Amino acid sequence: MEARREVVTERLKARDEERKKAEETRREDAGDAEKQIDGFARQFGALRTRIEYKLSLSEGLVSSGRLDEHLNEIGSELQSARKLLSDAQLFLPTYDKWAANRALAALQSTFEERNGLLAPKKKFAFKSRRKETAAATLGDEREGASATPVGVDDRPKEVESLATDSGFFDHSSVVLTKSAAEVNGKDVSLDRLTDCTVKVLGNPSTVRASRLVDCTVLVGPVSTSVFVDDCVRVTFAVACRQLRVHSSSDCHFYVRVASRSVIEDCRDRKSVV
Repeated sequence: MEARREVVTERLKARDEERKKAEETRREDAGDAEKQIDGFARQFGALRTRIEYKLSLSEGLVSSGRLDEHLNEIGSELQSARKLLSDAQLFLPTYDKWAANRALAALQSTFEERNGLLAPKKKFAFKSRRKETAAATLGDEREGASATPVGVDDRPKEVESLATDSGFFDHSSVVLTKSAAEVNGKDVSLDRLTDCTVKVLGNPSTVRASRLVDCTVLVGPVSTSVFVDDCVRVTFAVACRQLRVHSSSDCHFYVRVASRSVIEDCRDRKSVV
């Protein structure tokens, strides 16, 4: 009887050790993912800032003859930003992918405008009435085509769907609630909210809060991380694996975290852990 008890006890100990090792491995994997996300945010942010600064200088270089070389440098850095985003697709949360793609699209648009400054101006010449009519017809066709380019109508719908499915965007002075069925295992985004109370029930995978002002955010247990960026006078009550706060001021945090928080470029912050 005693021998059997010892065997059972040893088996229980072995199972407990296996459970502890599996939990430790899971924590290490989650920590590695957070480091990857944070590393991407730093690198992409630095590239974006550098590209925006160089684009702001480009108009002043039109008459100097250096614009072509300057735009080639910007094009190379845009390519680096696209490669960085492509390499990060496997570990980036949905919102981060969307935000980075939107930022890249804006930079690319500005870059193409600057490239237009290099296009040679057409010389004036008289043309026959027939050619003028043909050109006018072609111009009307192009104008009509540009008004409804392929895929453009779909893009706002995709953004609207993202806003509806994953969080709340552009609200003021309302109470906003997401049920557990809507958020369990998903990435939740809160963006451009003013004077709102937000209740996120259930167990979301990640929560991203950006550009919130005078809000209260109440969130159920988050499987991975809570990201806070550019928020002012916001009160957060969250439980998560890691809290990351950037460029925010006068915010209050009531938190329960499983690892070290990352807080950068913030002021007047108060935390109760």
